Parts: sequence; structure tokens; C-alpha cells
Amino acid sequence: MSESNNWQPLTLEQLKSLFEKSEKPYWLSGGWAIDLFVGRQTRAHEDLDISISRSDQFYFQNYLNNWDLHYADPARPGVLLPWHTGATLFDPIYNVWGRKSAGGPWNLQLLICDFSDTEWIYRRKQEIRGPLKEFDWTTKDGMKVLSPIIQLLFKSRSPRPKDEHDFQHCLAVFSTQERRRLRELILEDSGANHPWLDLINRGDKIFTQG
Repeated sequence: MSESNNWQPLTLEQLKSLFEKSEKPYWLSGGWAIDLFVGRQTRAHEDLDISISRSDQFYFQNYLNNWDLHYADPARPGVLLPWHTGATLFDPIYNVWGRKSAGGPWNLQLLICDFSDTEWIYRRKQEIRGPLKEFDWTTKDGMKVLSPIIQLLFKSRSPRPKDEHDFQHCLAVFSTQERRRLRELILEDSGANHPWLDLINRGDKIFTQG
């Protein structure tokens, strides 16, 4: 992805304006989802991610019909391919890059999520699922935001410094129930040796003693 560092992400206000007429849901994701949960911006964000349902992919392709849209194919690492009108993106393809004009900077990523009628599905290990009610939360102004627990589950596989940063800031404000749910999901995904588990356990002890 030779152009992958050429980013000029939308602001949150621009995102809201872009999708204000959308009839399908989208969820703010990535680092911004963490910061909105924490209640303040804790770091710089080099991109902007939203999640959409795979069943709504053509709706959003049409909604962004004036944009230049490409997708990342896991079978061809480092390559972005044009997302042609009407072309179905099947699992395991999930990552769409969008920009307002060809050759310009990237402005938005669309992350395609899979759901059953009653559950969200973790794409990296589809046995891991959860009730739809835990998939998101809503800000005071009505924006749907991906649950920090699910966002951290994705970040936990191969955490980069910014993922460690996001984890630490969430851990500081998580309830006991939120910490325990994150622990449960990481255990199921990565096993008992994941380094975040010890920090979650310590957090539970501090919370209990406090």
C-alpha cells in the first residue's frame, strides 16, 4: 500500500455531516471510539474508522458513489484493489479505504462486520460472539460507537504502542463488569498467557480493595 500513509482523515463533525442522511447504521471505531468512551482525546489519530454491517455494504457503496473506494484483500497483503460497483466483498475481506477523489489522501476506512440475527461475530475467531446489545453505545448527540471492549479485543491480538495506550486508558475507567468481559474475550481468543490479563486482574484487585 504505497499510499497508505497519505491520510487526511475526516473530523468527527465531518463524519456526522457526511452520514447525516444515512438510513443504515454505522459505528465509530478505532482510536476515536476509545477516546469518546474515555471522555477526552488522549492521543493523535492518523485515520478515522467506522464499522458497517456486511449486509449493508452496497448501501454504503452507493451512498459514497462519488468517492474513490478500494479494499484490502488478505490474500494479497499490501495491495489495495478498486471496489467496483456491485462487487460483493465476501468474508474474509473486511477493510475498505475511501477518499473523496482518486489520487488524493485517504479520508475514511469502512470496516465490514458480520452479524447473526441476535449476535455480533468476531471475524478473527467466529466462535467468539456476543449479544447485539453489547456491540455499541450511543453518545449524547446520537452517534453510535463501537463498544470499547470489542475494540480492545481486536487490538489485543498484536498490540502496537497506540493499542497499549488505548488499553491503559480504558482500564482506568472500566467497571468491574467491563474488565471481566474483556478478560473473558481475550482468554477465549488468545489464551491465558496474554499480558493484558495480568493488568486486568490487578485492576480488579485495586477496584475491590478501593
